[in-house]
Amino acid sequence: MKVLIWDLMFMDDTAFVAHSHEDVQDIITHFAGSAKPFGLKINIKKPEKVYQPAPGSTTTGQPIKIQDQELCNVRQFKYLGSTVMNNNRIDEDIITRMANASISYGRLNHKVW
Repeated sequence: MKVLIWDLMFMDDTAFVAHSHEDVQDIITHFAGSAKPFGLKINIKKPEKVYQPAPGSTTTGQPIKIQDQELCNVRQFKYLGSTVMNNNRIDEDIITRMANASISYGRLNHKVW
């Protein structure tokens, strides 16, 4: 489970939209509570959060908790092949995609053409 604080929250391949810390915490609390009746458990060691502040802001975000344990705050994480950054930039994602495309093309060039 990965959590992007402020705008989106990712849990496996599910995305939730939220616009404030309170909304994110409320979504997390309800998600954890509604998983229990189905026998689903959240692995507390796996969740991460990425806080994306407004441009020019220096805040680090408030803690988000699941079952009284605070989520680990990370600078970036991968989601469906893309890199989600805490600074809302896509530079690293583009560099990674270009490098992977170059590697793939090199393999095709060597084996196919």
